[in-house]
Order: sequence, then C-alpha cells, then structure tokens
Amino acid sequence: MDTQGTFIILIIFLIIIATPIAIVIAIVNSISKAKKLKAKGISIIAQLTHLEGLPLSSGIACQVISYADRIEINGSGNQFNLSKDKITDICLKSKTETQQYLVYRNNIKAIKTTKFFLTITYRNEDEIKYVIFYNSNKLLKFVKEFRKNKSTLTATAIDL
Repeated sequence: MDTQGTFIILIIFLIIIATPIAIVIAIVNSISKAKKLKAKGISIIAQLTHLEGLPLSSGIACQVISYADRIEINGSGNQFNLSKDKITDICLKSKTETQQYLVYRNNIKAIKTTKFFLTITYRNEDEIKYVIFYNSNKLLKFVKEFRKNKSTLTATAIDL
C-alpha cells in the first residue's frame, strides 16, 4: 500500500474515533456547565436585546439571568434586580413584518420576518411597570418558568 492510501485510512480511522469522543466531551461539558449554573441557583441565562422599560437605550444587549428569587438584568455596565415576588406576568408576543423587494424587472419577492418579544410585567410600589426584550431562542423558557411557578404569586388589586 502506498503512503497516500495509508494516510487516507489513518484520516478515516481518526474521524471514526475522534467524532464520538468529541460528542461525549461536548455532552459532559454541557452537563457540567448546567450543574454549575444550578448550584448557583441559575435556571435560565440568556442574551436578550432591551427594547424598553429600563433606563437603557433601545437595542442594548443584556444578559438576563433567572435565579430562584429574582431576575438579574445586566446591560451597559448596569445591573438591575427584579424580585420574582413583584412579577405579575411574563408573556411572549410576536410581530410579523412583510418586506417586498423588486428582484428582476417586474417580479416582486416578499420576505416575511417574525420578531418575538418578551414582556415582564411587575409591581413597583403601587405602579405596574414592564420591561420588554426581543429576539432570542430562550424567550419561551422565561414564560414557561413563570407559568410553572405562577401558583405561588398573589393577585394584586389596583384602584383606578
């Protein structure tokens, strides 16, 4: 067998052995990371884009961390802590926009884009306030966590 054939067999052998090992290492690292986060009391960590509700500019990237007792929001060097006792609702909304482009002569192509928005509504003394974030694949996790723990919240009566 020539050197090139031996080299190809060696590469195939390494791929067959290395791929399962790499997959196992990735799974172990993922489990280890999840355990470390859980040990710190973190159930969700996500990079979200701030739209409104905080004294930050719209479009600022924020790290949003859900702990057992609070949601921590870090953005532009500021840290905001929202006690889960104050949260009255967390919901997900979507907005679909259609943009039309002229492709070739009279052919118009329409492209639909959907943005998802996470709204966290909370009580601040006697006021109801909200924070809105958008565009992350983890938005639904916040809603599910809130719905799961909703039975521990008490309703708030507000006189208008």
